[in-house]
Amino acid sequence: LGYIPCAVISGVFVDEFKNKFSMMLVGLFVGTVAMYIPGVLWMLYILGSDSLNSALSVVAVNILPFIPIDIIKMLLATFVGYRVKERIYQ
Repeated sequence: LGYIPCAVISGVFVDEFKNKFSMMLVGLFVGTVAMYIPGVLWMLYILGSDSLNSALSVVAVNILPFIPIDIIKMLLATFVGYRVKERIYQ
């Protein structure tokens, strides 16, 4: 479910900021955050918890381990996407 807003947000940023590497990267970051939100909410629902401490625990266990890899993937996708767009729209 989180992939839909991720794709929409990332796509909008890439379309709006075709020639700005940094804004394309921001778009991927915002899209990734939008992807994580439904997962955290669902995990809180499954656990039957609504406290801030539970939310922080869910984030610590289910999101933090993936952040370094996601950052690498965002940088790589932005770099490759930027290069491909340069060649297509010459």
